[in-house]
Amino acid sequence: MNVWIYPLIFGALAIIGLTFGVPKGQIPDGQPSIDLVRHAHNLDANYGALRFLRGEAYKATWLDIGDNRDNDSFVRKHVVFIDGERYLRTKTHPSGLRSQSDLITDGRAFRTAVEKGKAQQDIFEIDGAKTAQLRISFETFGLFWVLRLLGDPTTQAEYVGKSSEGWDRFRVKSGSMNFTLTADTQHLIRKMEIQNQLYEFGDIREVDGVKMAFLQHVTIGQRPVYDLVFTSIQLNVPFEDNVFQLQRTEQLD
Repeated sequence: MNVWIYPLIFGALAIIGLTFGVPKGQIPDGQPSIDLVRHAHNLDANYGALRFLRGEAYKATWLDIGDNRDNDSFVRKHVVFIDGERYLRTKTHPSGLRSQSDLITDGRAFRTAVEKGKAQQDIFEIDGAKTAQLRISFETFGLFWVLRLLGDPTTQAEYVGKSSEGWDRFRVKSGSMNFTLTADTQHLIRKMEIQNQLYEFGDIREVDGVKMAFLQHVTIGQRPVYDLVFTSIQLNVPFEDNVFQLQRTEQLD
């Protein structure tokens, strides 16, 4: 793994830890409402910005082969485009040795890859079960999908009490999806729980008026799975239709 990646990843993890220590603020009398979270992320005035996403992040995936994280992880650069129900992701090795692209459009998923010195793989369709997994990976790429749901008036949310940090927890339901959100004393989303998966968010910044997380740490059970360090988030930037097509390319030199 490239040495230059470590300051980026571990610096990000340190920031996540620091952001969890924000001072306590005042919570209005009565039961907290999910509207406080919507307002904190500026969804009231800027929900329209959440149709389009172009995001870039480095993803460090942790392998379960020991306690020494210096030797059990690998990093890929992810570039993701989302337009409504169309999704495209390109994963690239930091050295540029290999690139893989995944596409979901019209309810169908496709994949192709190219390696240095080899011809591009044929574009093939992904089966139903793997398509569902792929869709989840798009929906959990930062806070974009979560904020889209919170801005939807059909989404239901109920207050379920305090976390161990004294933060507000909400059970959210949208269609067949059920998950729990935890918001800090500034009403910004810091955690999302989907069954035994925990997503933690940090380094929250404003992008086109919307508060977005630039750091994400994911665990399943007690095991770290991956971290995302976002280098760019762009909202409300329409794409040409040909963005959501897997193109044949020449082999990597």
